[in-house]
Amino acid sequence: MMQSTPAKHPTASSSLSTDRCGCAMGARFLGVALVASIGWFAWHWHEYSLARAGVRTLIFAFAGAVLGKLVGIAGYRLRARILRARSAGVMA
Repeated sequence: MMQSTPAKHPTASSSLSTDRCGCAMGARFLGVALVASIGWFAWHWHEYSLARAGVRTLIFAFAGAVLGKLVGIAGYRLRARILRARSAGVMA
């Protein structure tokens, strides 16, 4: 009987292959930056106009997404390097 989903090789790391491009981490950072900036501008509503606060919220959210993407890519590369070093140490 065939399985409905293909099985991964036992040595494949699921966390390593999940976020190669950093998109998931970028989305997390985007969400946090969006909530934090909305909270900040809501707290200081009397200092900013609605248009100015909206533009700044979008800028901070975009910057958070870019930062998260870079962190996700760096994390993936670090995990890949560690995995390669472990497998090279075992093989040698």
